[in-house]
Amino acid sequence: PFEPCPLRPPAPLCVDEACAVTARPLRVGGGFSPLVVSPAPGADASARALVRFLDGHRAWARSRLETSGAVLYRGFDVANATDFEEVATALEAGGDLATSYLGTSPRDDVGASRRVKTAADLPPWKMIPVHAEMSFAPAPPQRLYFYSHVANTGPGGETPLADLRAVLAAADPAVRRRLSRPLKFHRVYFDATTSWPARLDPTKTKSWQAMFGTSDPAKAIAAAARAGYDAERLKDGSLRLSHVVGAPTRRHAADGAEVWHSHMTNIDSKGWAFHHAQAARDLRSFSYAALALAFRAWYGSGLARRVYLALGSDVGQRVVDAATGLEPSQADADYVRALMAHFTSTHRHAAGDVLALDNFRVGHGRTPWDGSPRQLWAAWSDV
Repeated sequence: PFEPCPLRPPAPLCVDEACAVTARPLRVGGGFSPLVVSPAPGADASARALVRFLDGHRAWARSRLETSGAVLYRGFDVANATDFEEVATALEAGGDLATSYLGTSPRDDVGASRRVKTAADLPPWKMIPVHAEMSFAPAPPQRLYFYSHVANTGPGGETPLADLRAVLAAADPAVRRRLSRPLKFHRVYFDATTSWPARLDPTKTKSWQAMFGTSDPAKAIAAAARAGYDAERLKDGSLRLSHVVGAPTRRHAADGAEVWHSHMTNIDSKGWAFHHAQAARDLRSFSYAALALAFRAWYGSGLARRVYLALGSDVGQRVVDAATGLEPSQADADYVRALMAHFTSTHRHAAGDVLALDNFRVGHGRTPWDGSPRQLWAAWSDV
């Protein structure tokens, strides 16, 4: 017989003067978990009420986000992109939301303001490994916001969250030393006028036309340079962006705490084998196990890169030591990936959820799902 669990969820705490808004941890008993902020029973649950609460409790909202790393606003009637933008703007406490995105995932604007975007327009079968948003950029956003407009009803589709401080604290000192050197990231964006690179290489997820909003390669290269990236046009029409990032750790602006903060485990075509093997274990899926084996044989062996270079292209994602040009040890990279998985928790989305993340405290990803309708939108601070 099962023993009764002695843990009981704590009672929600009032966080405003009228006790119209309450807070509680999503789960108890150890492990990372977001703080859940909800309207009290019978209280005004409109999006406007949430905005008023945030406008009147900015210091509380910001301190809780920096302390916990993730705050889930659940139970409020956030119904559309306008509501979400108003909530995210209030959470920015007077700051602005970004309108541009120079990352690897395909996204579309939602609404005319360009501040709300789709989270990642990738097929449901593709998993997105946990990462800090745009950690490869010279100045990543401090905060990130997600809004669940339509929550999928089938399995999967969660936004896993990882405690990046715990990842770094648990890392073996020898691995940290080996990975402490500056890294150079290479990202290849295919030419939308020639479709074979995207079909042949699933690690190429976006065209340079979509990235820079132009069909003129000269303008795209100039825009890349303004953003701090070296751009090279490849023979197949693709655009390879390269740039150097310092050591794979950063310090939080508020308390100086050091965190793991690198796309080294993501912008790496060879890493796809590890991530799909992880999905195979989590989902008990033969299909993902077969994908993992295929990715290991194709990318892990280096065969893919040799073939793509011969065709005038390159693999979609690659990271090397900035000084030597050598790839980091796959054993070290997989070790960090395993740590990320160990310190990751998941929760199901509910329609209307707004999830606020401290991007220098918590990483996020996306699990595969069954393809049932799902709309997750995003916004982030303008650095």
